[in-house]
Amino acid sequence: MHIDSTFSPVADGLVVVNKDRVTKKTLPKCFKDWEVIWLGDEDLTRKGFSGEAFASNYILLNFFMIRPNLAVIDDCPKLEQALRANGVLSYTVPFAHSRTLGGGHHCTTLDLHRS
Repeated sequence: MHIDSTFSPVADGLVVVNKDRVTKKTLPKCFKDWEVIWLGDEDLTRKGFSGEAFASNYILLNFFMIRPNLAVIDDCPKLEQALRANGVLSYTVPFAHSRTLGGGHHCTTLDLHRS
């Protein structure tokens, strides 16, 4: 299980949570006062995947933030819509082999500089 496909902080006060792994009751205290975007397996669809899967559809929650209002995501329309509804734009970069490799955008990147 990737923690970054269970909890994906977006900005201070906003987090995407995997609703199939976490409930309101089990939500960590640090997120109790945050706005939560709840997404689960039925929300996580992508076109064009073929091959052996070493990761579940939850890998689509494995995205990263360029800044508090811009995310880099895989091709996942419901995630894009949910982020947009919360004032966050997304830049879609299809990552066709993320399920085969077992890692999404967040797992395959490294911050070089943050201020």
